[in-house]
Amino acid sequence: MRSRPPSLILFSLDVKRFSALLFTLVVVAITATTQSDAADEQTELTAAVDALCEATGLRRVSPVELAGSDRHGRHLKATLAADKREMRYDITFEWSGKVASFMPQKFAFGDVGLGYDTLPKGPEREMCIRITRPLGERLGWKWVSGPVIQRVREDFVVTYITMSEEEQTAAMQGPKMVFLHPYVSFLVTPKGSVFGGFHGS
Repeated sequence: MRSRPPSLILFSLDVKRFSALLFTLVVVAITATTQSDAADEQTELTAAVDALCEATGLRRVSPVELAGSDRHGRHLKATLAADKREMRYDITFEWSGKVASFMPQKFAFGDVGLGYDTLPKGPEREMCIRITRPLGERLGWKWVSGPVIQRVREDFVVTYITMSEEEQTAAMQGPKMVFLHPYVSFLVTPKGSVFGGFHGS
């Protein structure tokens, strides 16, 4: 059996070393790119939540966590504070960047159903309207009528109707089954801080 010349052996070793080095460089580059993309996304999501806090008066007291995403948008978690109450939140942003919802995880509505108007005229009602209408405009949330306002313990639920009765009837009588969410609602503290918002029925 003939042995390979020393020059071929050295060339073979150099190729193997080069291949190993190239593989290592590729792995390092991919890792660095992935870490950079993750850092950029974290910065983007944190800025979005901070902008929401600025608009509502909430205060962020924990890092923002990406809980997942789907065709509707990205789902985040963070601890926010309203009037010194710290609560864990679920926050959803549409892919366009528009806020879809921001809700405390453990807020209980009890036996209060949306769509009822039980808070009489007075300063509390005026306060709820005064702070939710401009916030809705700032978030790009639209409605056709309302609000109807209810008390949930010491807080208020301020609900606006997003579809007219004619639109709801037409949707229900269409050829396909649809699930209507004709309301957009805000949670308001007794001091006038908005601490939640969501679409739904």
